[in-house]
Amino acid sequence: YYAFDLDAYEEIYAKVKEKLEKEKKHYTDLAQVEDKEKDSINRERRSKRDSLTDIQKKNRGDKTIPAPTGQIKSIDSLKLSQHRQ
Repeated sequence: YYAFDLDAYEEIYAKVKEKLEKEKKHYTDLAQVEDKEKDSINRERRSKRDSLTDIQKKNRGDKTIPAPTGQIKSIDSLKLSQHRQ
């Protein structure tokens, strides 16, 4: 029916296109707001984590924890050593 009434078809098409563009803008704006909220939450978490690290360093007198001595073995080498015994 609308193929024969080209004016009505173009009017419907224009209205649908306009509605979709409005919805696209609305959801794009929502996504940007959510991204900003996530960024601020992540920033807050990082600052808390950094402050906890500072407190831990202060409590241990800002000494670095020594690296473990000896060779760290992989799971495969541990299995082999257990199997040999």
